[in-house]
Amino acid sequence: MKRFGFLGTWVWLGVAGLAAPGALGQWNTPNPVVSFEKRADGLEVRQKDGVLRLEVKAEDVLHVTYSALAGPGDGAAPERASDAVVVKKDWPGAAFEVSSDEKTVTLSTTKLKAVIERASGALRFMGTDGKTLTTDSYRSLRRVEVNGEKALHAEVVFAIYGSHEGFYGLGQHQAGVWNYRGETVDLSQENTNIAIPLLVSTNGYGIFWNNASRSRVNNRFVHALYLSAEVADRVDYYFFYGPEADQIIGHYRELTGEVPLFGRWAYGFWQCRSEEHTSELQSLRHL
Repeated sequence: MKRFGFLGTWVWLGVAGLAAPGALGQWNTPNPVVSFEKRADGLEVRQKDGVLRLEVKAEDVLHVTYSALAGPGDGAAPERASDAVVVKKDWPGAAFEVSSDEKTVTLSTTKLKAVIERASGALRFMGTDGKTLTTDSYRSLRRVEVNGEKALHAEVVFAIYGSHEGFYGLGQHQAGVWNYRGETVDLSQENTNIAIPLLVSTNGYGIFWNNASRSRVNNRFVHALYLSAEVADRVDYYFFYGPEADQIIGHYRELTGEVPLFGRWAYGFWQCRSEEHTSELQSLRHL
């Protein structure tokens, strides 16, 4: 009975693990590189199951997309609702180089390196000092049905094993959490919850998840970060390198547009009852 109980426990844990959200990402089969091509704006990599594109927007900004195979040339993805959020369409670009060896294909700018492993298709982001920032270890597009319509479910798995980074941003939520390491956050608009799909890491990078559907940031398994969208036509995100948070937020504002402040009249009347000065009271007449 004890032996059966022990075996039953392991079977139950295995089934529970397979049923857990994002658990499938832990046993993904390799998606090797088949071929690659340097383009005027970046790099296109054809993998066994899809096409990975890296567009160099600036020396520290990369636009990463991954689309399902559709045939010769594959074609550009159609305009999506999330494209309206990206207000900056024309970028000056930046100088970059593409190199390769038996194991990797590398795109390099003066501030950033993107290294693609030929055998697995994993995409490693690195600083010019050789330090790994994070690794996009697997990208998937899975066919699903949402509200009776055929769609694709997009997911990216970032391998962060051994990293002690913190995760910030993502908008306004009611869980009382500031650092989202080890947490799961649903990105959807609800009363008192405001989703902003910008993740800022203390490792010096930011990720803008460019998808307008309901999404999720899942770091419940602390060695892996899952970004997923319920409806998508491709995996789509922007990778910002800071390394300071101000620089990352600056890139986000540049990409999505600056938000102006309201006029002074919109902020209401604030008065401290503990101390008042005549000059302060006189200034209220001008508001």
